[in-house]
Amino acid sequence: MDEQRAWVYTTREDKEEENGERTRGERMVGEVTERMSATISAAIEPLIRKKIFNTEEEAIRVLTREYILRQISALRRKPGRLG
Repeated sequence: MDEQRAWVYTTREDKEEENGERTRGERMVGEVTERMSATISAAIEPLIRKKIFNTEEEAIRVLTREYILRQISALRRKPGRLG
């Protein structure tokens, strides 16, 4: 993106902020968050129903932690990665 277009884009967002409107970036983040939330809820709902987790928050926390630990472990096994 050239400098002139970037400046116009920034100016337009600044004007929206002044008017109390959500910027394009904020709208996009909000839409993505809503879609992700719905997708995650749909995926985790059976786990909660089967009493594997008590709440959606607990499920997300535990599953995220396990995923990160597996990624770290996999990187450690590769030569030259994470010591």
